[in-house]
Amino acid sequence: MKRHHHHLPHYVTLGISETSSKDDVKRAWRLLSKKFHPDRHRDDESKARASEKFIAIAAAYTEIMKQYEEPFGTLSRPARVPDVCVEVDVTLEDVYCGNRVGFRLPLRRRCPDCGAKATILCEQCEGEGFHLDLKLEAGSTVVRKQCSACGGEGRRVCWDDNHRTLCKRCKGHGIVRNKVEIRFPVPQGARSHERIRLEGEGEGCLWTEDRGDLVVFLKVLEHASLRRVGQDLVSAVTIDLAQALTGGISCVRHLDDRLIEIPRVETGTAIRPGYTIRIKGEGMPGGDLYLIYQVSWPSRIDSARSSEIVQAVLRWHEAHKEDRVSSSSSSPSPRKRQKTVFEPCKIKGQ
Repeated sequence: MKRHHHHLPHYVTLGISETSSKDDVKRAWRLLSKKFHPDRHRDDESKARASEKFIAIAAAYTEIMKQYEEPFGTLSRPARVPDVCVEVDVTLEDVYCGNRVGFRLPLRRRCPDCGAKATILCEQCEGEGFHLDLKLEAGSTVVRKQCSACGGEGRRVCWDDNHRTLCKRCKGHGIVRNKVEIRFPVPQGARSHERIRLEGEGEGCLWTEDRGDLVVFLKVLEHASLRRVGQDLVSAVTIDLAQALTGGISCVRHLDDRLIEIPRVETGTAIRPGYTIRIKGEGMPGGDLYLIYQVSWPSRIDSARSSEIVQAVLRWHEAHKEDRVSSSSSSPSPRKRQKTVFEPCKIKGQ
């Protein structure tokens, strides 16, 4: 396994050679940790020296073992930049059509002017972003503490000879925070709380040119006239009295701005409030569109419109004369008589 010169002092601390095996490293660490454990020393001066040695042994062991756990014995950094999560509002039209939507989000990115070259490796933590510290509460343990000099980044601001930052844009920090335009396609049929991962659209960091991911949680806004039931879409269609007596309307405009043809009700059949029409394949993927008629009764009717309505009523009356005679002879209950006139189709999921 390839060794690096910056690990040599760690081998010296453990009293082993660079050619030692992984088991040799563990064995040396266990023996020295036991020997220099602070709890084994009584007087304060001896305990202080042991604590310092104990921390150095733990740090050396940690650094050496990284060579066995990571390729080429590189310095330990986070495996990837943390994700950024955000909730985005989308409309029912966006979900139905699969539209591309956009929004602006403040994100930390590497400075485009200096490419984060205005920073140098932090000498305090040697680029690790943390220190090992001895904690004596509830037994002696070694804990990791974030480096205060670099804030856990592993790099710090680089100054010139006059103690001025080398990059005017990022002031030597290597990272700038700007509002970024993000655009992505909404999956057709998506629901609220659905998660979309946008790889490489998150924040940057000093250590690597890679970016984290941006995780978008969708929030589908309510529509003014359509509601969703499973994969089906349900809409109320308001018609006036004349349309109710003459077969309804011929078409409606859908979410994608298309005109959808509506099957006309059989001539002579009056449309009652709640009459439902199913149009297959016009809902979300795998669903249908349901149109529920609502009849608007006028408070007054002008002379031209009243003539049209009267004629429609007379035609309906003449067409259903035989039905009324048959119905009167059998004397069904009012509830049954209403049911024979209207039986709306049932919406799936209700």
